[in-house]
Amino acid sequence: MRQSKTNFLLCSIALVGVVLILVVVFLLQRTEPQSAIPKTPPTAPSGQSMLPIKTVTIGSTTLLVEVATTPEQEERGLSGRPGLAEGTGMVFIFD
Repeated sequence: MRQSKTNFLLCSIALVGVVLILVVVFLLQRTEPQSAIPKTPPTAPSGQSMLPIKTVTIGSTTLLVEVATTPEQEERGLSGRPGLAEGTGMVFIFD
């Protein structure tokens, strides 16, 4: 009888431990940032950024963007580039 109480107690402690580990893992996954700042800015085919780089946050989303301020920069835009990395973009300033 004493043996079965000991086994029950050990199993209960093990189960509580497993549940606590699962809760901690779940909470850690939920606290990761939804949108992190990209590690690399947008670049031209040569690998060099063509325009000034700024960080823009809208709600909980943060983007790394190039700012086009002149008519020449606006006209060129993103032409000649294969694409944009996730979390990057271009902003056109119109006065």
